[in-house]
Amino acid sequence: MAVQIETLTADIGGAASQDVTYVMQSKKNVHIAIDKLMENATGNRKHTSALDEHNQILQQSLNDAMRGLQFGDINSQNLAYTAEQLAQVNTQLNILMEPGGMEDEAKIQGCNESLVQFKIQKHNPVSASSMASGDIDFF
Repeated sequence: MAVQIETLTADIGGAASQDVTYVMQSKKNVHIAIDKLMENATGNRKHTSALDEHNQILQQSLNDAMRGLQFGDINSQNLAYTAEQLAQVNTQLNILMEPGGMEDEAKIQGCNESLVQFKIQKHNPVSASSMASGDIDFF
């Protein structure tokens, strides 16, 4: 019986040794995994920081683009209004340049009235009579 107890003790000792080795190897593997996770976390922080910087650059670019579009829209509206004014003045000038147009008081008065009516009916779309006319968006 002593031999069996010794054999059993040796077998249990071997199994326990394997368990301890397995536990130690598992602990080592867990530490390696934790180290890799920490490396990934550090890399993710760097990527997050870079994404944040890119986001800020993109927001600024979008704001610049919107500002440029608004500026272009304001200019195109102003130019269209100016072109209408010039066309109206050109029409009246052609009437006055006809033979005898500068001596005909009725033609002169008609041209003047036409220009006054144009000014009343049309207004510059980008001008304001007061600062309280609308909101201003700051970027």
